[in-house]
Amino acid sequence: MKLNKNSHGFSLIEVMVALLILAVGILGISKLQVTLIRNSSDANQRSVAVSVAQQKIDDLRSFAHLTLGTSTDAIPDVWTIGIAANLLSFAHIADNTGGSIAATTSNVGNYTYNLSWDVTDYYYTGDPSIATTPVPGGTAIDFKRVDVTVAWTDEAGNTQNISLETVLDSYAPALTALSDNATSGGTTPHVSYTPEIAPDVIDIEVDSGGNHFRQTSKPFPDAVQTGPSANVIVSFEVITYHEDPLNSGQFFPDIQEEFVTVDCECQFSTTSATALSPSHVIWLDIAQTRADNVGGEFTKQTATQTGNANAVDEICDTCCNDHHDATASAVKYVAGTASGN
Repeated sequence: MKLNKNSHGFSLIEVMVALLILAVGILGISKLQVTLIRNSSDANQRSVAVSVAQQKIDDLRSFAHLTLGTSTDAIPDVWTIGIAANLLSFAHIADNTGGSIAATTSNVGNYTYNLSWDVTDYYYTGDPSIATTPVPGGTAIDFKRVDVTVAWTDEAGNTQNISLETVLDSYAPALTALSDNATSGGTTPHVSYTPEIAPDVIDIEVDSGGNHFRQTSKPFPDAVQTGPSANVIVSFEVITYHEDPLNSGQFFPDIQEEFVTVDCECQFSTTSATALSPSHVIWLDIAQTRADNVGGEFTKQTATQTGNANAVDEICDTCCNDHHDATASAVKYVAGTASGN
C-alpha cells in the first residue's frame, strides 16, 4: 500500500523571491523619498535665488538722477559701494555697478549665493526709431537691458544659476508725477459742514476775526438704571466751524466736542492720591482760536464711584477720582475752593 503525503508551507526559493521583491520596493521608496527631498531643496534654493535677483532689479530701479555729477553737486562721477540712495544715478548702472546692493556673495541658510549682472546700453536712432547697441555720437542712452544672474553650489556639488532680465528706461522714477518723495505729511482733508438751524441748535458767533461760529445741539437727558442704582446723563455736542473766505456759504468744521453731565455717587478715599485738575479752554493768540487744555497732576483728595448704574461706571470713575479741587491748582472745579472740597 502506497501513502501520498502533501507538504504545506513555503520553499526557500519562494521566501527568497518574496524578500527580493520587498527589498526592491523598499529601495524604490527610499529613492523616491530622496528625490522628493532633493527636489524640495532645489525649489527652495531657486526661490531664494530669484528673490535675490529681484531685489537687485528693484535696487537698480531706485536711482534718483539721470546723469553723472558736476562740480556743483554731490553726485559722484564714479559708482562706489555705499553711495547714499539720493545720489544714485542712471549713469552709474553698468556691469556689476549701480544701485545700493553690491555684486557680492550672500549666505542664506546653508548656501552661498553669488550675485552679478550684465548691462547693455541701447539708443533709439533713425526714423522710425530703432533700438541699437552701438553708441551713436552725442546721443544719450535711452534704456539699459540688465541681466541679473545668481549662482550657487547645491548639496551635490553642482553649480546652479538663475537669470532674470529687465529693461531700465532713462527716466528717474523719483522724479515722476506719480512718485511720492515728500518728507512731510500732505494737506489735511477738508470736510464740508452744513450748519443746522434753530430750534435744533443754538448758533453763537465767535468773534476771532475769521468768521468762526459755534453751534450747540439740544441737550438730551437719558435715565439709566442697573438694579436699584439709577443715574441721569445729559449730553450735547458743540461744533466750531468757519466760513470759507473765498466761497460764501461754504463752511468747514474746526473742532467737534462732546459734553457729558452725569450725577455720580462717590465715596471718599482714606488717603490723598495723584489726580488731575480741571481741563479747561485756552485761547491761542497766534492761531486766533480756542483749544482744550488738559489739567495737571496734583496730590489731593480723591474718591471712588459706588452705587452707580453700569452705563456710567467709566465716567463716574474719572469724575469721582478727579473732581475735588487742590489748593495749588490755579484752575478750580469750583471757584474759591481748596484741597479736600
